[in-house]
Amino acid sequence: MSFIQAPLTSVMPSHRLLLTGFGPGERSEANKQIRALGGKFINANEYRADCTHIVCKNPSRSEKFLSGCLEGKWILTPAYLRDSVQNGAWLPEEAYEWSDSTPHVGSPLLLPNLLNAPKRCRMRVKNRLKLFRDWRVLFLVDDAVRKKVYSKLIECGGGQVVKTVAITRQGVRFTGLVTHAFYDATYEHLASELKKSGVACYEPVFIGECILKVWN
Repeated sequence: MSFIQAPLTSVMPSHRLLLTGFGPGERSEANKQIRALGGKFINANEYRADCTHIVCKNPSRSEKFLSGCLEGKWILTPAYLRDSVQNGAWLPEEAYEWSDSTPHVGSPLLLPNLLNAPKRCRMRVKNRLKLFRDWRVLFLVDDAVRKKVYSKLIECGGGQVVKTVAITRQGVRFTGLVTHAFYDATYEHLASELKKSGVACYEPVFIGECILKVWN
């Protein structure tokens, strides 16, 4: 009797960690620790949606931090990794999630919203309440790098970025319904026209303000 061998399938580690704010030497050491615990170290300078946890030295308005908030990821202090190594297994996350009671270094003007954002956003996403759901967004931004970051934030928050057909200094043509537009100063006159059509128009900085202040 012959047997057909089932194809081998790889099991995705339950802990896939992305780091932010760490130096090269620290990242190398963290990689060893994560692998020893059976997790996966994601070595990336940009946010990766396949991560499950973000270990953050200090909260900031970085792409990784804000994207992680929008997708409801665990955003934890470095002590989570250190203590898990000492424990020999992954510890429960709750005690290590960033909050206003966590020791920190940074600007006191930004800290309250930054520190409380991870848990607040995670609970909203857990309840299926993504921040930018039902948004169809047009970007009037020339800088391709900035536009890519802004677009990723909108998509992480459940929104859709409308692909423009043509943009000139005289007008804009786009496909589909637009609910929101984010524009640089050079496109202020086009934003004024969009406002007349009922499109909510803001400068790009408003995206971060939404995540940290509006989403309460």
